[in-house]
Amino acid sequence: MITGNGPCGLRCSGRSWPAPFPALVAAAEATERPRMGTFVLNAGFFNPALLAREVATTDALTGGRLEPAELNILVQRVLVTDDRRAAAREIAALDVGLDEEQALDVPTLLIGTPRQMAEQLRERRERFGFSYITVLDPFLEAFAPVLEELAGS
Repeated sequence: MITGNGPCGLRCSGRSWPAPFPALVAAAEATERPRMGTFVLNAGFFNPALLAREVATTDALTGGRLEPAELNILVQRVLVTDDRRAAAREIAALDVGLDEEQALDVPTLLIGTPRQMAEQLRERRERFGFSYITVLDPFLEAFAPVLEELAGS
């Protein structure tokens, strides 16, 4: 799948993209077994009742092949440290609208040792239902040991 993001978005692709649900129905018509899903859906752009209708209709028209929704979280920063509180104080000092406790609790920040960050992700999966995690490119190396901690869970 190829996606676009940022100010360029669809404008730079040279074409417009179809609405997701009719495109899934068309793809299901052309295939027999693959499961169908949107990868990313900006649910905030939809009226909740109309979105529910679109999902139910698409699931029916694809013969029940629409994948259940997954909740995604975009991790904005991975801070490897042995002192979570000190790192949280540094974040709070940046005046980004978070105090120390909020910096430790916000789902988009991972702070601590790899083991602590793995526990944060497990807790957030239970608490918020996140099943799909995206980490920004500059933090992938710092995140690698967290993946090792999460292996098998």
